[in-house]
Amino acid sequence: MRIMYLVDRPAEDVQRVAGWFLEQWGPDNVEAWLPLIGGMLTHRVLPTTFVAIDDDRVVGTASLVASDQALPEYSPWLASVYVPPGERGRGVSTALIRRVEAEARALGFPRLYFQTPGRAEPYELLGWRWVGSNIARHQPTKVLARELAPVERAA
Repeated sequence: MRIMYLVDRPAEDVQRVAGWFLEQWGPDNVEAWLPLIGGMLTHRVLPTTFVAIDDDRVVGTASLVASDQALPEYSPWLASVYVPPGERGRGVSTALIRRVEAEARALGFPRLYFQTPGRAEPYELLGWRWVGSNIARHQPTKVLARELAPVERAA
């Protein structure tokens, strides 16, 4: 499995990711997720979206975004983590999360935030810690943070 920038993939992969976003987060949230899948994405700029590729198929996605409108004091955010049901249980989401963490670290951010309406335990096992609660899309969420070690620079 490889993790790549979505912008480096063909248009049909961008369409597949757009379909996942629409299924998962709905048309009422288009303004939030549309910039993540547009062709204007570049490398090492927020927002950016990554995809997991296995046997030249897209098997998951995750994004790095500047902020969450409801919690603008926190930045940046791990967002839009999604792995289709048939691809789960193989470490795809962990690989995507680690890639987003690495990108945030490389960009010089000391920590990264994430919120989930689901269980926090899988993220806590990856080093994330609970920092608060929020209401997003009319449901309670857990807000998590991940401290990022600075990138070592060669002398």
